[in-house]
Amino acid sequence: MRRYVVLLAALAALDNATGQTPAADSARPTALAGTVRDLLGHPVAGVTLTAEGRERSVQTDDSGRFHMAGIPAGPKLFTLAKLGFVAVSFQVRLAPDTTIVIDVHLRPVQSLSEVTVSSPGVSAKL
Repeated sequence: MRRYVVLLAALAALDNATGQTPAADSARPTALAGTVRDLLGHPVAGVTLTAEGRERSVQTDDSGRFHMAGIPAGPKLFTLAKLGFVAVSFQVRLAPDTTIVIDVHLRPVQSLSEVTVSSPGVSAKL
């Protein structure tokens, strides 16, 4: 019995020395990075990435790339949105001290054909 107590005490000391506990893991920040493309594979600039519960967002650059750092570890819901494309929401479980890299393809929304508005000439007397 004494051996088990000594072993448990040694394991507890090791855990305290490394400072790694499940609660500490969730406090260690992570990052999400990737590229956003259209269905033809072209990069899409200006797409906004937001994380649920965060007040900050990032946008894709001219190459369609983004990087959001400082995200707490754990499951997070993200949304990618840009006018003219269907918004994409997805959930990722972020492990402590990691960067998840993804590649997302956005589908364009159906657009209407061009509309021309014309008006007959108006009298200058009006």
